[in-house]
Amino acid sequence: MTILHASGVFFFTIKDSNGKRVNTFAMDDVGIIRTLQAKGEITEEYIYKLEEPGYYELSATARLNIGEDHFEVETNKLNIEVIPLN
Repeated sequence: MTILHASGVFFFTIKDSNGKRVNTFAMDDVGIIRTLQAKGEITEEYIYKLEEPGYYELSATARLNIGEDHFEVETNKLNIEVIPLN
């Protein structure tokens, strides 16, 4: 199957304990076409440094088009605690 997406397929969201989004980023290169085999995988790496200790919620959303259809699928949310390294 052929899919159309931005420079990354996944958009990563990090929210603090108040539900406020703490990360922002822009996707370069819109309209990338990729062929995906049956049961194929797409993996991406995202690095973001959290400066403040506290509780955070992380998730990723895949956004892509197949033909004229737009798909958006969000992962389960992961809750983490960031502690100081003193």
